[in-house]
Amino acid sequence: MRRSRQLIYALALVIFSITHAVVATAQTQTQQRRLPKPTQTSSRIVAVEKYTDELDNYARLNPQARRFFTNTSEDQTGSWQEAAGEQELENKASAIVWMKNGKPVIALVSGRSPQSSQRLTYYFRENGTLAKLHSEYTNNTNHMQSLRDRSYDPKAFLVRDFSYCTDMVTGQQKPCGDVEVVEKAFPLYLRSTELPFYALLKKP
Repeated sequence: MRRSRQLIYALALVIFSITHAVVATAQTQTQQRRLPKPTQTSSRIVAVEKYTDELDNYARLNPQARRFFTNTSEDQTGSWQEAAGEQELENKASAIVWMKNGKPVIALVSGRSPQSSQRLTYYFRENGTLAKLHSEYTNNTNHMQSLRDRSYDPKAFLVRDFSYCTDMVTGQQKPCGDVEVVEKAFPLYLRSTELPFYALLKKP
């Protein structure tokens, strides 16, 4: 009897471990690389950081809230279509959207070219306004990697703009230079309704 209980307990541990591993794998990260927390004590900046931290935690705990989209071109200039799962996004321009109460609150948009790649994480409030855009940009030609946070208050005023660039070969920080010009060309969606695949989000 005791041996049977031990076997049941061991089997339960195995099932738990497998389930935990599957869930962990499914939890797509939003910000892969984080910038230092802001040192400013402005209430508007603090409010944005608190809210986006809450959304990151929501995304981590709710992988089932995601919807997946792919673009017909690597640089996102083509048409968008919904995909069945994350496995269909490999090697494609794509978007992963976390829904909350029927509204998009996080949109992770990725694209690439032969020379570069980018990951843009848009954090939206439930009223649809943009709270933060976190961008991760890699340029393979000059071995540059750039991280940038742009935070906005509820009235769409920019309250923080912080960049950090490194040399991928040496790992040392370096001036962002022309990278800032590239980053400014990234799409800035100040409302969730401006997302190019928003119409697809309205479909069940």
